[in-house]
Amino acid sequence: MMSTEKEEQIPLIQKDIPESSGFTWYLGLAAIICVVGSSFQVGYNNALTNSPQEVLKLFINESYQTNYNETISEELLTTFWAITSSAIGIGGMIGSLV
Repeated sequence: MMSTEKEEQIPLIQKDIPESSGFTWYLGLAAIICVVGSSFQVGYNNALTNSPQEVLKLFINESYQTNYNETISEELLTTFWAITSSAIGIGGMIGSLV
């Protein structure tokens, strides 16, 4: 067998493997972009949820009053609002698995 025939038989994947791999600037830049980008999205979504806070609290209050014929306490209204606004994070976790 000639040397060129031996080289042709070696798969290309094994032919171009570097001796050592480590940290590269492109890897570091990609990691920074992922970390900063994801936290920006979470903060932006929280801001969008808190914008209509008063309108949603009014809706919760009216719904409670219609169903139970009594006014809701401020503590219970705050609890319902906390559950409603945190459901976005829980839904995001579940939605990422789907």
